[in-house]
Amino acid sequence: MNFESIKGIQGYLGTTSFHGWQLAEKGDWKNRLEIFETSSEHQLAAAHGWLKKTGNVIAIEGLFDLPKNEMTFLGVNLKKESKDIQTALIEKFIETVLPSDNFETTAAKLSQFTPIQLYLGKPSFLEVGVMNLWHDVGSQVVFKQNAAEPMPPEEVPSRLQEEHPNPVMLEVAWDEPYQHWIALPISSRTSSGKYKFNKARYEAAVRAALL
Repeated sequence: MNFESIKGIQGYLGTTSFHGWQLAEKGDWKNRLEIFETSSEHQLAAAHGWLKKTGNVIAIEGLFDLPKNEMTFLGVNLKKESKDIQTALIEKFIETVLPSDNFETTAAKLSQFTPIQLYLGKPSFLEVGVMNLWHDVGSQVVFKQNAAEPMPPEEVPSRLQEEHPNPVMLEVAWDEPYQHWIALPISSRTSSGKYKFNKARYEAAVRAALL
């Protein structure tokens, strides 16, 4: 488990506590399966029933509560594996991660009990999107490994700077060995209760991701 490459991200997030799981097929997070049961037996039953109906391009995200009523998540796309292996890995995740876990212990368990080695080196890319509405709103890659500098906040597309019903996130992603990611909240609440892109938080999150 390599936490050295994400020490800036850990500092940005602060205290975390495990909240639950969500699963999606082919990136369709709008029609995701949410698993917030405290019993792993109930979680496994929910996941197993859902997996029987899906194809073989599955991603799973672990959700974590943050201070100030915010949330982060780490995700893994398992499309490189067969459906049987994807199912076995997801069941292992659910069995081994406990309600008492946090971001660090969850990531360590995912690496310990599966062939997944997370956070190897600098991220492959950074992407801004709206949580669970990634494709609906349209995301924007704001940094790639071969780029000199990340996209300035004023150049982030206007569609992402409008008010949204869900938080705006900076996704920090690695392509290998499986595509996996961590999402950092970069929005502020508006008077209407919605979420709006925050330039200062965006800049702070990008710095943390590339530290």
